[in-house]
Amino acid sequence: MGGASSSILVHGFSWLYGLSGGEIELQEIVNGLINTQMYNSPGISIALIFITVGIGFKLSPAPSHQWTPDAKAENARCLLSEFKKLPLSKQNNNMVNQKSFLEQSLAKATQQLRKLREENRQNELKEVMFESLNGKGILQSLKRWI
Repeated sequence: MGGASSSILVHGFSWLYGLSGGEIELQEIVNGLINTQMYNSPGISIALIFITVGIGFKLSPAPSHQWTPDAKAENARCLLSEFKKLPLSKQNNNMVNQKSFLEQSLAKATQQLRKLREENRQNELKEVMFESLNGKGILQSLKRWI
């Protein structure tokens, strides 16, 4: 529901942006609406409705409070007590420390970099070979890479 309310809010702001002539500052939006005489248009009503509904969902007043997720302390305590009931080995498997996470991320990124470098080297070699087969000399093909 949070994503939908954000979408509605942004859609309302995009209506305001378009109606004001592409302004982003509040005073400039008001001036743009006055200059283009769009302040009485149905478009401004649509924009304000979208913005009001989007902010309303974000603040969760009645009747939309029923869609707001519960973030109560007892739910967190219940989850924590279930976690503490697990054996220590399972608890350690579920936790990720920052050092190991960074090491894994770095290793993955390094492997991807090596793979991309090899692909680039292969593609450059193929291009040089095709150019030499098309009648261009190898030296002419290589001058472009130097």
